[in-house]
Amino acid sequence: MDHCDRQIHIREHVLFNRTVIGAQFSQLSHEWKVSLDNLSTLSAKYLVSAIGVTSQRPTLMDKDLKLLNGEVYFPSNWPHREISPEGKDIAIIGTGSTAVQIVQDWGPRAKSLVVYQRCYNTALPIPVVPFDEIEGQDSIEKQEKAIAFRMKTPSGLAIWEPQKISTFDVSEEEREKKLNQLFDRGLSFWVSGYNDLTTNKAANRVAYDFWARKTRAKIHDRRKRDALAPLEPTYLFGIKRPGLDNGYFEQFNRPNVDVVNLRDTPIASFVHDGIVTTEGKFRHHDMVIPAIGFKNVIENMKSLGIKGLDGVSLGEGWADGVRTYLGLMLYGFPNFFVLCGPQAPSEQSNLPTCIDVQVNWIAKMIDRIEKDGLVGIHPSPEAMQTWNRKVYAAFKSDFYGKVSCRYALLGNPIYYSGGIPNYLREISQGDSTWANFEVIRDESIKTLSNAEEKRSRGES
Repeated sequence: MDHCDRQIHIREHVLFNRTVIGAQFSQLSHEWKVSLDNLSTLSAKYLVSAIGVTSQRPTLMDKDLKLLNGEVYFPSNWPHREISPEGKDIAIIGTGSTAVQIVQDWGPRAKSLVVYQRCYNTALPIPVVPFDEIEGQDSIEKQEKAIAFRMKTPSGLAIWEPQKISTFDVSEEEREKKLNQLFDRGLSFWVSGYNDLTTNKAANRVAYDFWARKTRAKIHDRRKRDALAPLEPTYLFGIKRPGLDNGYFEQFNRPNVDVVNLRDTPIASFVHDGIVTTEGKFRHHDMVIPAIGFKNVIENMKSLGIKGLDGVSLGEGWADGVRTYLGLMLYGFPNFFVLCGPQAPSEQSNLPTCIDVQVNWIAKMIDRIEKDGLVGIHPSPEAMQTWNRKVYAAFKSDFYGKVSCRYALLGNPIYYSGGIPNYLREISQGDSTWANFEVIRDESIKTLSNAEEKRSRGES
């Protein structure tokens, strides 16, 4: 933060230690009235939601956690002070990306560390960006080229473009060699693999089996190995975002680090000094880390308390399903823009790349609104319906089935999965005219204001 402030004076433009508790669009002034937790209100012509995809944690476990006498820390609200694992019996509930990081750091330091796992994490090695393959006179030029190339890859990750061939187009020997190369580059194995990874279940199984074989070789104990990298997958590879492995699996070779497979023995109860699983086994814990992930982006946005025209909330607007225009705007919510929300690439891409694309579009739209002297815009229902069809067309329903995960909810897409280049093309076409928008001009303010004034006086 200090560095950013020195470079761009960010503290002049940010209000710290305040929480937004609601926002209402005023049809009288055509401004957004944003309510804060200190009972103050901010007014703005434009409102941008940039809360991200991991802003709220689930609370279903909170009641049970209160039974514990020991320390409880949520990764989403981690203390600013140093937390020491030394000499403590620690439980980590969940195996998301944060859990992977904590295990790697605390495994060598804790007295004991037990991971309560519902789903294994298909973690991949920390990615190595092969800058040697990029032409350039120095590292700065290579980095600039890599950043520019992000816009050409579906994932939005630098220079990681999927293979142009399918899994079974090559010999087994050639495929093994290529998979080894991809695996050594970490996330490249996921985003730069054969082009049928997410369309052909047999090809997906080849990728999973390779991952399992490489991962199982790192784990000595058979029971732990079968839990952390089972021979038979319980979900398709890539449905859940892989963590970054920097010695994660090797930690379970330590005698003080264990895993409990909650599919076999779920948590039965929390007691004051530990956790009891369904087979009746008690494990003592001084500290519990509920690394159970976050609510999906749709629930995050609904919780903002945003109300548009006629006081309609996001929850009411989405009662029959999520609808957006380009994942950026919503009908009935004038001048309201969304970054990394539903029906955009968001976390199905490299988030910084998605943000770059969307911020440029939002800035361009605001500039056009100002130049055209408009009060505001919001997309038409027809434009949202057209985009909704494209989101579903890009969604690989056969691949996801009826699963609920970070990318899908009961078999329905949360994000646009067509990739960054296609998304960039779509939004470039979507801002050329106002044809896809309902435009609010000055005269509509006057008409509406006069009508509201008459109503306030009891006139018809």
